[in-house]
Amino acid sequence: MGAAVKAVAVIALAGACSVPALDVTHKQCPCTTGYVCDDATNTCVSALGDAGPSSCLGSEPGALIFSDDFEAATLDASWVTSAGWAQTGGALVQSDANDQLAVAYTTATTTSSYRIVATMSGTAGGTGLGIAVRVSETSREQYDCLWEPGATGVLVLQSTNNGGAGSTITQQVGLPSGAATDSITMEMLANGGLQCCLDGVPGATAAISSPTPLYAGGQPGLVTDRMPATFTSVTAFAN
Repeated sequence: MGAAVKAVAVIALAGACSVPALDVTHKQCPCTTGYVCDDATNTCVSALGDAGPSSCLGSEPGALIFSDDFEAATLDASWVTSAGWAQTGGALVQSDANDQLAVAYTTATTTSSYRIVATMSGTAGGTGLGIAVRVSETSREQYDCLWEPGATGVLVLQSTNNGGAGSTITQQVGLPSGAATDSITMEMLANGGLQCCLDGVPGATAAISSPTPLYAGGQPGLVTDRMPATFTSVTAFAN
C-alpha cells in the first residue's frame, strides 16, 4: 500500500473512532456529573437549569451533594426557614416584602466548601434575591450573593454580621438587566474565596479571594432582600 493510501486509511479510521460529546439530557436516571434526576419523569436534566451543563463560574461542578426541585408534597425536613417562606406549586416562595434579609437554608450538607446553583425570579419592586452560603445555625452570620434587577442591574457579594447587618464586599454595577420577574440561574462557589455569577448575563460575576470577615463554615441557602421571590430549584455540588 502506498504512503498516500495509508494516510487516507488512517484518517478514515480516526474519523470512524471519534466519539461525540456525551449528552444525557432526558436519559433515564441515575445521572452523571452536571445533571440531576427529575423525579417526576425519572429522567436527567441539566443541573444548571436553562443554561445547560456549562457554568458561568468557568469550571464544571463536582459531585452532586444535594438537590431540591420543591416538587414534593411538603418541604424537605432539612430546610430551616422563617415564617415568610412556603413551598407551593413546585417552588419555594418568600412572600414578605418587608424582610430585609429573609433566609432559608438547608442542613442536608455539612461541608463548608461547595457550589450552589439556583433558579429564581423576583417581583416588581423590592431590592434583591439570591444565594446564601456559610449560614450560621447559631447566629446571623453568612455570605450572600444578591441580584438587584432593574434599570441598572447590580450583583452584590456581601457579608452579614451577627446583628443581621449586611456589608458590601464587592459588586458589579450597570449589568444588562431584564424585568425582576424574569427567571434567572445564579451560581455561587464558596471555597477558599467567594465567587458568584448569573448564567446568560454578560459581565455578571463578582468574586473575592480572601473575604473579610472570614466565615469558615456554615450551611447553603436562599435569600431575599425586601423582595418576594420564587425559587424553582437549588442544587449543591462539591467544588
